[in-house]
Amino acid sequence: MAWPNALAVQVVDDCGNLTNTGTVTVSFSNGDSPLSLLAIGNGTWASTWVPVHNSTVAFSVRADAQLGLLNGSVQVTGQVTTNPNVPVVASGGVLSSGDYAGSPALGLLVSIFGSALADGEAGAGSLPLPNQLGSTSVVVSGEQLPVVYVSDTQVNVLIPYDLAVNAPHQLIVQRGNAISVPVPIAVFDSQPAILATAGNGVGQGHIYKVDSSGNQVLADANAPATAGDTLVIYTVGLGAVSPPVAAGDPAPSSPPSQTAAPVTLTIGGQQATVSFAGLTPGSAGLYQVNAVIPAGIAPGGQVPVVVSVAGKASSGNTYMGIQ
Repeated sequence: MAWPNALAVQVVDDCGNLTNTGTVTVSFSNGDSPLSLLAIGNGTWASTWVPVHNSTVAFSVRADAQLGLLNGSVQVTGQVTTNPNVPVVASGGVLSSGDYAGSPALGLLVSIFGSALADGEAGAGSLPLPNQLGSTSVVVSGEQLPVVYVSDTQVNVLIPYDLAVNAPHQLIVQRGNAISVPVPIAVFDSQPAILATAGNGVGQGHIYKVDSSGNQVLADANAPATAGDTLVIYTVGLGAVSPPVAAGDPAPSSPPSQTAAPVTLTIGGQQATVSFAGLTPGSAGLYQVNAVIPAGIAPGGQVPVVVSVAGKASSGNTYMGIQ
């Protein structure tokens, strides 16, 4: 486990000619994600496999080649031994903490999934966020990331605002002296997600109506909001802010850091007027959108809410109560 292994397959057609076109994929019966191989010439297709799941009994590795109507396969068996001291980042395991679906983006809280990522469970107790919790740290393209939470299978970090966007990066998790195999990731300018009360990006959102005393009341089916109410919607992934804030530092309150790109909001498909979009003062990585509910929204306990910025929109899987 955790160590890169070179995979190579030689492909020939039904006349015995070396083949560099078509597709070749490799699958693993131990639960690891499939790999697509790349043609490197002379009929050879190759990739690098980093085993994630150990297998003390024999399992199969199968390569399937496809070229038009022709197809073929080859299968071998083997074992993968446990390597408990080396952190392993799961394939596709670097995701937005807001909905566990989005990709990394500037200022986004991100969850990294894998195994042997930390010596034990720990969370940051104050701001600014540390660059290491226990013996665990995370590095992207040479820059240490602020760490929010660590456990054996999950690490939550904050993506800095100064990384190059729409460009490939390498992510590494370090646990003591052990370092994971670098994982390629892309960082985007934004990846909006409305936080859900269930913590999984689905269902009732962290969407609050402001009462006459200035208190925030969860706008759910039991306490629905109405037209003209002011809302506070808590989100992540709205991108760069102005004035700028160092990742992991508490957001300022005077003046507050607002999103660099305009933010729009729809409630039940109706456009709402946004009065503020930016970082929640005193927080790290938490954004809020303040808006007024428009008239004409069909009432219900599960009215969808969508926030958009820089051409990207939240999933639409979060909702609120409207009467």
